[in-house]
Amino acid sequence: MSENSQSEAPKHTYKGNCHCNRVQFTAELAKGPNQGEIVRCNCSICTKNGLYWVYGNESDVKFESGKEEMTGYKFGDKKAEHWFCPTCGTNVWCMSADPNFNPGLIALNVGTFKGIDMNSPDLRVKQYNNGKTNGRTYEFDG
Repeated sequence: MSENSQSEAPKHTYKGNCHCNRVQFTAELAKGPNQGEIVRCNCSICTKNGLYWVYGNESDVKFESGKEEMTGYKFGDKKAEHWFCPTCGTNVWCMSADPNFNPGLIALNVGTFKGIDMNSPDLRVKQYNNGKTNGRTYEFDG
């Protein structure tokens, strides 16, 4: 995942939700989409779903609705767990499922943020290339 210096910088408020609006949250991030880099991971699930992430501390994200109903999914080395809305299937966030792998850090899907233009030339996208090399691939032979 990303850096853990979120608590020192001033924070900005972002509202987000899944496609059907069942899951709603507010995030107070030092480096949101407008202040820092958006990360594009190259692991198999992020690639297949076209996901872009921003990182923050789990304590800086408050869910107004839907968190308890979300569906989790782990694959590969099972260090990270992606969380989806059970109604519309939106991948809202990803967190460590392993206490030794980036504890307390949350990755939020930038596509769920309100008011963010994903086509804006002002957004800085950083390619994260360790998803595949760290063994987070999934081969389907079916």
